[in-house]
Amino acid sequence: MVLDSPFSSVLDMIQDVSTAYLNLPDFMIKMAVNMVLDSCKDRIGYDLSNLKPIDAAKNIRKVPALFASSKDDELVLYTRVKSIYQEYKGPKFFHTIKGSHVCPRDPDEILAIFQCIAEHCNQANAFKWLKKPSYPITDPRPDVNIFRSEYS
Repeated sequence: MVLDSPFSSVLDMIQDVSTAYLNLPDFMIKMAVNMVLDSCKDRIGYDLSNLKPIDAAKNIRKVPALFASSKDDELVLYTRVKSIYQEYKGPKFFHTIKGSHVCPRDPDEILAIFQCIAEHCNQANAFKWLKKPSYPITDPRPDVNIFRSEYS
């Protein structure tokens, strides 16, 4: 699995974002969050506060996972991703990336992720044919791969 900025729990994420962007006392944020969660529960029939990937991470033992996070992520805090990483019981890797939550990922970081996967699969040279794209990774052309092979 490649987990780019995974949240530890919906409740933690909502509270972190609310605290960062709203200049309100903590009790007011908690009250508003509870109102939103109650509304969601009424609409979809599920309590989103029970959605806690960090709890699932404690039970996974065989699936390799690469966790990626940025210290500048404003939506999913770096410390939260680190906490999931620490709880994860399977083979794991951590990669610190640059930028914010929604910024395009740098081609070098994507290559590093591919390389990590290849090394875990004992195929260290599997991706040596990849080249950096000659255009920004945010290129709007959907039919173009971001990596080009020297063989294509």
